[in-house]
Amino acid sequence: TEQRGNYSGYSNLALDTLFELTNTTADAQARSLAFQAIQDIIYTDAPMVFGYVPEEIYGVSNRVQNWKPSPDSRIYLQGVSLGS
Repeated sequence: TEQRGNYSGYSNLALDTLFELTNTTADAQARSLAFQAIQDIIYTDAPMVFGYVPEEIYGVSNRVQNWKPSPDSRIYLQGVSLGS
């Protein structure tokens, strides 16, 4: 509910409880079941409309080192440098 990236302001106590379980249990089966339940809740509640994601095209010089595109459209530059 209060996590970073919750742009819609969505709140669901059952979902919060399941997320807490996934972060605190070492039981792989319990985590898997919790994540499945999380997916079901999000699908049913539809807190956001997950719509169009544009294709991204990057142009990068051969001098740029240690950079790769990110799957979430963010441009991470930590560790990136320019070679000669």
